Amino acid sequence: MTRHQRILIAVTLALFAWLLHVSYCDWTWREPVSGNVPRRSVRPLMTLRHDAPDGSTLATGLVTQPHVDPQAALWLGILAPLALIAVDAFLILGWRQQDRVRKGLCPQCGYDLRGDKAGSTSACPECGFRRSSSPGGPTPNPSARNG
Repeated sequence: MTRHQRILIAVTLALFAWLLHVSYCDWTWREPVSGNVPRRSVRPLMTLRHDAPDGSTLATGLVTQPHVDPQAALWLGILAPLALIAVDAFLILGWRQQDRVRKGLCPQCGYDLRGDKAGSTSACPECGFRRSSSPGGPTPNPSARNG
């Protein structure tokens, strides 16, 4: 997969998360409250209530549109976008490590290992990370770490 394709996937996931959030949730800031709900026709999901200097009550927080169920807003408007952003970050960081290994850099710190005469089984001189030949993958070398 090319770098441009990775960037496209990362941006697409983030935009999809944003679209999910804005289609299910809305934010209020110091919205006047009459009774139990803010004056405009929304349903409170997670709001903080505070008193204004003039004695009225104001609400700040997350609300849903009147036609959206609060549970759907919670799952599809908050938790699903957060999960998409977490997957996006995981993919980006995983691709970063793969790129480092492919370029001959230490996967842990990015130190250039191409001039290392000891080969790929030696520890990184910068961070002490040791690539093992076992199927378990790379393992850190605790004796080479500063600390």
